[in-house]
Amino acid sequence: MSNVQTLPKPADEAVIPASEREYLRTLAKKQQEYAHLPVMAERERLWILHNGLCGERPMVVMEEDTFLDEIMPQSRCESPLGKKIEQTLCHVIAAHETFDDDKVVPNYFPVYLDIGVNFLGLAIRKTLAAEGVGFHIEPVFKTLEEGLPLLRHSEFIYDKTATDLMEKAACDVLGDILPVIRKNSFHWWDTMHTWQVVHLMGMENMYLAMALEPDEFHRLMRIVTDELLACLRWQEENGLLLLNNGND
Repeated sequence: MSNVQTLPKPADEAVIPASEREYLRTLAKKQQEYAHLPVMAERERLWILHNGLCGERPMVVMEEDTFLDEIMPQSRCESPLGKKIEQTLCHVIAAHETFDDDKVVPNYFPVYLDIGVNFLGLAIRKTLAAEGVGFHIEPVFKTLEEGLPLLRHSEFIYDKTATDLMEKAACDVLGDILPVIRKNSFHWWDTMHTWQVVHLMGMENMYLAMALEPDEFHRLMRIVTDELLACLRWQEENGLLLLNNGND
């Protein structure tokens, strides 16, 4: 099942107070300043060489997502859209100021398409750690004999209203400082086959299925492939596939 939804949003959700707007503009100007540092042009040159398999040195990147709260400043925004814009800007700024690794500070503000997928009709279940980002996957099924009959066609949802609202707010608040560009983050992880399987049955069960149920595992991977292709075709048909050949 595929769906592009236009969902009503509360009127006050789209309002960003003047005090927050000024703060967000200050953050945007700081990101713009960092993005135009001479070192960023040098890093861009090095990344192009690196991606062309002729790099001059190893490129070093700190993936700070798992401990982002430890480096982020305390939020100053209370409006829903203001908080989202603030978090995006502060993530970039805090990472650069804390680590100054080889990431290139973007010279734009990204608005990520609000895409949701109920993959194979099954809800992923996790037990989260009391602190931090650790979690344990609670298998929806443990064997393919048990799991294959449960699989259904995936549901793909795009919340156009939420995406448009975010883009409009970002353009209004900081579009004259940083260009606002739509981005598709779905392909960062979700298009990996084993990523989907591990979240449904757990990694240990997946490896056991490879050994104990090889024919069923091939069938599962065929189903996963077909569903991922269907998702990509759905995105293509709805104009949601975007270029990722820049600072992505």
